[in-house]
Amino acid sequence: MSGRIKIDTDRVSATANRISTINKQIDVEFERLETAIRRLNSSWNSRASENVIGRFYSIQNTFKDSRYRVMKDYCGFLQHQVSAGYNRAETSNTSLADAFK
Repeated sequence: MSGRIKIDTDRVSATANRISTINKQIDVEFERLETAIRRLNSSWNSRASENVIGRFYSIQNTFKDSRYRVMKDYCGFLQHQVSAGYNRAETSNTSLADAFK
């Protein structure tokens, strides 16, 4: 191993964009599922339906918004800290090295 770390910032950025797209798709699917659950709730009246619907809302309330925010923050970190931050550091390092030539 050469001891060098190579960061492909274009790939980091593309990955962050892909994660962001999937995150939004998951959020849309939660909304679609909630709409279906509401329709189901209006036509399925039983103890089992209360259990299923209650469980769905429990999962949604516990995970939906927090999962979305965590993934959104992670994408922001990749875009702004890793990709852009690495490029800024490399530009600065190159400028400093050039100053000593």
